[in-house]
Amino acid sequence: MRFRWRLHRILAGTCEVKVKSSHLREVEHEGTTLKVTFQNGKTYHGRCSPLVYAGLLAAKSKGKFFHKFIAPHWKGKLVE
Repeated sequence: MRFRWRLHRILAGTCEVKVKSSHLREVEHEGTTLKVTFQNGKTYHGRCSPLVYAGLLAAKSKGKFFHKFIAPHWKGKLVE
């Protein structure tokens, strides 16, 4: 039920989530933009579909999902 509520929020607009991950600290999605804050404090943003973002939130290992399904295709830019 909780994931269904998050999925609705993801598809409807903005959703910011602090994640339990040794690699990722926080992820946020708005429209087609994904913003990722890594454990080192650096934040990047780039295009990402809402369904891929939903997959990231549902993944057991957020870091592995990010590196396998998002990073190879993602053109993330550092947020200054």
